[in-house]
Amino acid sequence: MVGGVLIPVGLFWFAWTIQGTIHWIVPILGSSFFGFGVILVYNGIFTFLVEAYSQYAASALAANGFARAFLAATFPLIQIPMFDQLGYSWGTTVLAFLTVAIMPSPWLFFKYGKFLRSKSKFASTP
Repeated sequence: MVGGVLIPVGLFWFAWTIQGTIHWIVPILGSSFFGFGVILVYNGIFTFLVEAYSQYAASALAANGFARAFLAATFPLIQIPMFDQLGYSWGTTVLAFLTVAIMPSPWLFFKYGKFLRSKSKFASTP
């Protein structure tokens, strides 16, 4: 859950410190918050998938890997024109606002996760 907060914080920090007038270490510090948040979120997702779908853990992790690879392959098609039009600061800010929009998802999964798992025929832990 901490990772869900660190990701937008790091993106906003990075977005508004990448101007040439600001020392280079400042955006690097912001991107380190982003990176640490991503690691926490990935670890949480992987742990959840293995615990919730223990019998089908390999398939769940493969589906997760496919979804991440698909997004990684298609995102540059959107990203390059977006950064060309908006610039680096505003383009990164748009991404930060997208992460703010999905920031409540860990808390929602924490609250409604048991209900959602009970609806799945593949989940091993209701």
